[in-house]
Amino acid sequence: MGYEQYAYFCAVKVMHTLFRFYINSSIHLSLAVVCLVLISYYYQNLVPDLYLILFVFTGSICGYNFIKYFDVLKGKEKPIQNTLKLILGFTLLCFLFAVYFFIQLSFLAQFSAFFCGMLTFFYSYTFNPKGKNLRNLEGGKIFIIASACSIVTFLLPLLQTNVKLDSFLIFLFLQRFVFILVVLLPFEIRDVKNDAITLGTIPQKIGVNKAKVLGGLFLVLFVLLSFRLYGGMWINISTDVSIAIIAALFLGFSKVPQQKYYASFWVEAIPIFWLVIWWLILMVF
Repeated sequence: MGYEQYAYFCAVKVMHTLFRFYINSSIHLSLAVVCLVLISYYYQNLVPDLYLILFVFTGSICGYNFIKYFDVLKGKEKPIQNTLKLILGFTLLCFLFAVYFFIQLSFLAQFSAFFCGMLTFFYSYTFNPKGKNLRNLEGGKIFIIASACSIVTFLLPLLQTNVKLDSFLIFLFLQRFVFILVVLLPFEIRDVKNDAITLGTIPQKIGVNKAKVLGGLFLVLFVLLSFRLYGGMWINISTDVSIAIIAALFLGFSKVPQQKYYASFWVEAIPIFWLVIWWLILMVF
């Protein structure tokens, strides 16, 4: 092997290692969550709060890594690999930053964030060894995650800026909840054979094809709510229609045997696409 080939091989290996860390440490997912927060700010013509954004980013890394690696934390796994040690160390660092950013938030934002933190904790943990955690409640997994994500990405920005909730914002919260349900469906489709049958996920209950149809109906509701709520705000409506089409395509192409990074990279990137589309349409209009 020549020097150039060896250098190329090493570069590819390093890039692949970094990419795996980027995905496995939940950085990609947390960036997507931050994009949803920014969408909430921009749609309501609010100035983004830096402390809240940084809290959501670091807190999301902590929350999702806690869920993903809870068995490791309980000591059920065999000796921890070096990569996983690095991820756990990175998560601990993010936790320390999240605590600092949490202190900077308003009381109502802190209360809501703490509630979501408790949901995350009890999603994986139960004080009763023979009891069920929230994840194992039949049919509840997707709705618990969608609820927590909707609170973090929609309610937290409003509470931090002291916006009073009204019927308009409640319907927008419902719209966000419906959209996140759709984005979560490809993950439930991916895991349909690995999830315990007792979980009663949507694809397990009604089948993969019907789950896709249900997701399509949710997206129709999402678009109808956009037209109803935003009236003549064509930037928001055009963005919502565009991202609904993209979400529908990703849902439609979801399969039980998926490519490795189909859900964990491409589907998780949908909120990033949403923010980019909003910026592009804003430039056009």
